[in-house]
Amino acid sequence: HARSFIFCNNDRPLYFLSSGYLMRRNLDQRVEVAFPVFDESIQQEIREIIALQLNDNTKARIINEAQNNTYRQDGRATRIRAQVDVYNFLREA
Repeated sequence: HARSFIFCNNDRPLYFLSSGYLMRRNLDQRVEVAFPVFDESIQQEIREIIALQLNDNTKARIINEAQNNTYRQDGRATRIRAQVDVYNFLREA
């Protein structure tokens, strides 16, 4: 559950980390905190992690109005699993 956000802001990205992810129960029934990230090296790390997550073709799901949440399969020969890849990325950092 992502707790990092990048808002495009007219080609001047804004980076945020938060204590909770965007779900109704977190926004309506809890107190959550989001804060900006100004350090460029941390911003780069956030970009790399989000890129890994967006490329997942093994465990990622497509969420639609029917909420049948099918797995995203894009036909690439190389399987990308974000959880494992993010773990390895952080372990090597």
